[in-house]
Amino acid sequence: MKTLYLYIIVVLMVSVAIVIVIEFPIYRGPNALIVPSKPYQSDATENTIDEKKARSLAESYVDELKIISYGCQFQSLSGIYGTDSNGVSKLNAVQVGYTCTSRYVGAFVIIEDPQLTKVLNVTTFPSSRFGS
Repeated sequence: MKTLYLYIIVVLMVSVAIVIVIEFPIYRGPNALIVPSKPYQSDATENTIDEKKARSLAESYVDELKIISYGCQFQSLSGIYGTDSNGVSKLNAVQVGYTCTSRYVGAFVIIEDPQLTKVLNVTTFPSSRFGS
């Protein structure tokens, strides 16, 4: 009889634990809502990146011959934004991306300063061809 009571108590505890885990998850996943501490305010510098100047700086830095020999093509241009102490968006850097068809290089990502005068970083990603 004691075994039956113990069994019932264990089943109830496990059931309660399952309900708690389902109803109150600790991990909310990558789609969880993140609420900023200050409201986001747009700034006039947003969407004003000079694509020609950014691509020209990137291609002169990486060497046009490498871009051609690796079969790279311009893929994306994006701004890396942050907020100042007033909560106003400001452009921190510009990211220029190229995808490549080479066996050795899969992509280049070039990070430039906001004034598009110097390259801050170049990252090369290896090709991800499986089975070749």
